[in-house]
Amino acid sequence: MIFQDAPSPNHPYHSQNNDINLWFMYKCMEIYHGEMKILKCVNSLKPRHENPLLSDLLLKYSHVKSQQIENLGKIFLIIDLPLEGKKSPIIDFLVDECVRYKSLFPQNFEGHYHLSQTLLAINVVVQNSYSWISDMVQDSNLEDLSELVTANLELENNVGIQLMDWSTSFDR
Repeated sequence: MIFQDAPSPNHPYHSQNNDINLWFMYKCMEIYHGEMKILKCVNSLKPRHENPLLSDLLLKYSHVKSQQIENLGKIFLIIDLPLEGKKSPIIDFLVDECVRYKSLFPQNFEGHYHLSQTLLAINVVVQNSYSWISDMVQDSNLEDLSELVTANLELENNVGIQLMDWSTSFDR
């Protein structure tokens, strides 16, 4: 073990409610799995678009996801969790919608609108997950994790603003 007192699924944080600590670790694993899947989906969408605004947005989104995955890797190292994910049914469903978009929808208003709404839904789910993790980190006084989790939450919030701007910029 890197840190003898570090939590893991077999050695959770010492507190009155160990179930919350396990849930924290599972949520980190769930978000990691989701971020990896989102990054793969966004990277598969990038070459398909001739729209410069959308291409630029997908490039930034991909970069943000890479940063967030790197930060999650550091979090896993600090709390001595194995670097692996746990399925998230909501994120899996929404990412599958993006993949479906890639094969079914044309590059027109309806297709772009559907993609924008799906990406916004993914963003909301991820924002809420990071927000919950941030609250847990603050409540547990885990100073080592606070900066990384806050950075990921801020990155996700900024992406959400850009996605919202893009989704409201469509002309029929």
